[in-house]
Amino acid sequence: MLVIADTERAVALAGVMGGYDSEVTDDTTNIFLEAASFNPASIYETGHSLGLPSEARLRFERGISAGVAIPALKRATQLLVEIGGGQAAKGFIDAYPGQKKAAPVRLRASEAKRLLGVDFSVKQMKDTLVALGFEVKAGGSAELLAIAPYWRSDVSLEEDLVEEVARIIGYDEIPITMLSQSLPPQDPSPMLKLKPRVSRILADYGFQEVITFSMMGGEALNKLSPQSQPSELVRLANPMTAEQEYMRPTLRANLLSALEANLRHEEKGVRLFELGRVYLNREKDLPNEPEIVCGVVVGPRFEPSWRGGNEALDFYDAKGIVEGLFGQLGIEAVFEAGSDESLHPFKQAAVVVGGKRLGVVGGLHPKVADAFEITEEVYLFEVDLTALLPLTLEHKMFQPISRFPAVVRDMALVVDTSVTNAQIQAIMRGFSLVTDIALFDLYSGEQLPAGKKSLAYRISYQSPEHTLTDDEVNKVQQQILNKLSKQLGASLRG
Repeated sequence: MLVIADTERAVALAGVMGGYDSEVTDDTTNIFLEAASFNPASIYETGHSLGLPSEARLRFERGISAGVAIPALKRATQLLVEIGGGQAAKGFIDAYPGQKKAAPVRLRASEAKRLLGVDFSVKQMKDTLVALGFEVKAGGSAELLAIAPYWRSDVSLEEDLVEEVARIIGYDEIPITMLSQSLPPQDPSPMLKLKPRVSRILADYGFQEVITFSMMGGEALNKLSPQSQPSELVRLANPMTAEQEYMRPTLRANLLSALEANLRHEEKGVRLFELGRVYLNREKDLPNEPEIVCGVVVGPRFEPSWRGGNEALDFYDAKGIVEGLFGQLGIEAVFEAGSDESLHPFKQAAVVVGGKRLGVVGGLHPKVADAFEITEEVYLFEVDLTALLPLTLEHKMFQPISRFPAVVRDMALVVDTSVTNAQIQAIMRGFSLVTDIALFDLYSGEQLPAGKKSLAYRISYQSPEHTLTDDEVNKVQQQILNKLSKQLGASLRG
């Protein structure tokens, strides 16, 4: 750190903070003036390391031309004499190690025309620069060599000189011309199309979008996962506050904080979602930054009405929102048992497409809800849009609507409680005549043996070639039942 010192000790931090012993008081009679120019990087490092903000630091860390020092010293002396009634000593000391003469910058008329699209004469450009204090001489038949005045440390390139010419002569003197060729076709990123599409779908489901900070604190993250380790996170080298120490590895913490704030001011249900990047640490590499959409729902299923219907949202409402989102994107998802530690262990499911887990949906774990001071039952969903994107780009084949009527049959099955609806429907959809399946009843109770449950399905059979007969439907239905019995141990409910 650069200091200003006398023969015994340091009296000031150069360019940052003055010293107590060298300040001016009512008893001061002699003043020694110093004007200096400091390395901006050095001043910034000193002030930042010590946490010392000052007007001097603000000026010097932005860079001040060394050539300003002497004119500033002379001007300050003049003001002290004229206004303060002082008497100036003769002469001054100038210490400027490593001084270099200002290098001339070339300005070509052809380059000015290329950048501005207009012909300025060499005389016009010379007169403009001279008026601004530049030292200009001819460098050739159509170019100039200009040396910037000491107060213009920002001019070092030919483009800087072109900008000065355009600024002084006037931007209104630059003519408007049409492009000589048409713009090339644009090929925007597919993600830029997917994100607004997802936002519109969720907005149609009654959600409101929120945008939170990409940074978060360790305390907020511990509310979700007390076992998380700082080494697993992307830590900022220069966090502004403790609440912005890490780049967020999840959208959940900030979204739940926003939900809690809304619940304090809302009497009815709240539906919020956020769409953005998360930052996952990778050892010895840049972090992984997938695009994620996360949503939360809480409150009644319908708007309050005199007709009633004040049932609260549950797991199946949240699951239905995810199914609707995937359905509108043309993707069929299945739901499997999940193991997300932030969600209720018995009210959650993993969202799976093609054997790959793309997200999760479920009720918020009571411990997490307590940590965020949320007293109502909250349901949350999260989907990895980066992993989902390739599935949205697959070409869909047109399927004509059959001209022949469908035959609808019901089938009630008794299966083990461990058998899932997805397993049963996967087998049913393996038959070509099955066009639609709907689960309309679920029962478990005294009329069934222990460890069993009943699932009732409405199955639609349809052929694209002819009207199905009862015998054809009966045959296929029996084949479905045989396969379900063999693979899952299913039986018809009597």
